[in-house]
Amino acid sequence: MSGTGRISPGVARAAGASGFIYKSWDPPKLVHAVRLASAGRLVTAPNSAPATTANLTARELDVLRQIALGARTPEAARVLHLSPHTVKQYTSSLYRKLDAQNRTDAVLRAQRLGVIY
Repeated sequence: MSGTGRISPGVARAAGASGFIYKSWDPPKLVHAVRLASAGRLVTAPNSAPATTANLTARELDVLRQIALGARTPEAARVLHLSPHTVKQYTSSLYRKLDAQNRTDAVLRAQRLGVIY
């Protein structure tokens, strides 16, 4: 927990959280968030930036979602039926396309763009 009494995102995900919702969200947005979470998607507050996945391939999105769920390279490789080397290649491509420095940065940038929720 932080000094504000809030649980950090990493701790929440490790405990099984599917994301975060806000009290200010209207009912349709809350329903959408619940549906995303029930489908196994990560839920966070979308940024005002427009959603775009045009520059990421479907497989890159798969790898990005695994990263967002906290999967390391070997685990993501097993889940996606890829070699660890291939997952590393996709991860490098994600960093380049999202202008990210590391996994956390890639997830945060993708969330801000609305690529993942």
